[in-house]
Amino acid sequence: KMQHYTSSRLTMKFKVDRRYAERVQEALAAEARGELETLRSTPYFRSLASFIEKNVDEQYDFEQALRKRPVELSSQRLLAASYVSERPEDDEDGEEQAQQQIQDDPTVSFFTQAADNNYFLDKEGLKLSLKGGLELDQLSDGEYQLLFLFALIDLFDAENTLFLLDEADSHLHYQNIDRLWGILKRLKGRAITTTHLLDSITANEFHAIKVVEQGHIRDDDKLKQLIARLSILSRAT
Repeated sequence: KMQHYTSSRLTMKFKVDRRYAERVQEALAAEARGELETLRSTPYFRSLASFIEKNVDEQYDFEQALRKRPVELSSQRLLAASYVSERPEDDEDGEEQAQQQIQDDPTVSFFTQAADNNYFLDKEGLKLSLKGGLELDQLSDGEYQLLFLFALIDLFDAENTLFLLDEADSHLHYQNIDRLWGILKRLKGRAITTTHLLDSITANEFHAIKVVEQGHIRDDDKLKQLIARLSILSRAT
């Protein structure tokens, strides 16, 4: 799967704030006194330490702040680090609790937290380059929307996922509308989306379409309603 994404590059400036480095040193001192549950034992720190070792500076030990360093990540380098899940794994009583929690991907969880403050990532300097050096601000509205949707699906699709998408096909070229519905039909989970486009209506089976009028689903005369709307959209009888 990852072979399809080798052309993408995420460029950033990475740092470790002085205050965080001091907290790590305090944790080391606490561990020397026999304490077990410290900052260094948390899943987030373990993920952070692995990311720095693999992608920034393998010699860095949190003895001092780390000044901003440019980092360019491919998908292979991004996944070379070990990201630790926040979910309980070994606790016998934690199985039910784990099932009730949102099943966050540890990689996504790590970067979400890292970007939530100014300790590590310079958010204003983040840049994503796609195939051929194409950048996000060079995409059309439709291309950006399609990339955004595919990213959401790639991150969160699962058997217990329900996607609610409002006019997901707007701004899309007709060939990309076909691609969108091809992806939505192959979901592990389910999707409900609204549309006013003829191409989207005809891309779906009759049983999968619901006609909504004034907030109510019109199943009683669905065929008549659908034909009427298709006639208006296509300007054909």
